Amino acid sequence: MIGVSSDSIQSHKRFAAKHQLQFKLLSDRDGPCGAVRCGADPGNSAGRVTYVIDRDRVVQHMYSSQLAATRHVREARQALRCMVQ
Repeated sequence: MIGVSSDSIQSHKRFAAKHQLQFKLLSDRDGPCGAVRCGADPGNSAGRVTYVIDRDRVVQHMYSSQLAATRHVREARQALRCMVQ
């Protein structure tokens, strides 16, 4: 599992430590997410969207919220738990 966003490497390190994440977070400052506005809001700023994708590359869960950013981790963990049951 990996996470990708346009946030800085330092921001990813703090976020991973805070939430005790056991997977890599990649920083894509100028890459595809910024170019296509993944989950963009009406103000045209990059949105926050979390996808849980299985080994067959099928999206099993999607959570989108710019305002409730701390819920992304809970949502992803819950989706993963359901996938392994």
